[in-house]
Amino acid sequence: MTQTRARAQTATQRFHDATCAVCARAATGFGYSPSNNWHRHPPMFVCDDPECLNVVRTTYSMPQERFSRIEAMAAAKAAEAMGEALDEMGLGHLFEGAGLSWEQWLGAMRDGIAGYRVALQTDLRNEAPF
Repeated sequence: MTQTRARAQTATQRFHDATCAVCARAATGFGYSPSNNWHRHPPMFVCDDPECLNVVRTTYSMPQERFSRIEAMAAAKAAEAMGEALDEMGLGHLFEGAGLSWEQWLGAMRDGIAGYRVALQTDLRNEAPF
């Protein structure tokens, strides 16, 4: 998968019925819509984490641009956590020695997140009994 294609897919598909609209884990059939008119307000499905249901209730109407900004900040925090984990394993020097810039590291992290989401959606689609 090319970098451009992977980055284009990093935006969470918040209305996909197989993927949690909050954390991108497998949705379990719980959903939220601000009304019973599903044509006007399609439900956002979530995983089995009660916090995701709480979050989707408060962010249902959030503009995609704002959601994408928050998602980008979360990806940066994940990149920091990954770097710390590699440092704790004594492997951080492998990436520092390679001369990766923060932007390159963050890009690799976002590509990894995008790959995870695409694989999760694909695997769920192929396994789902419906």
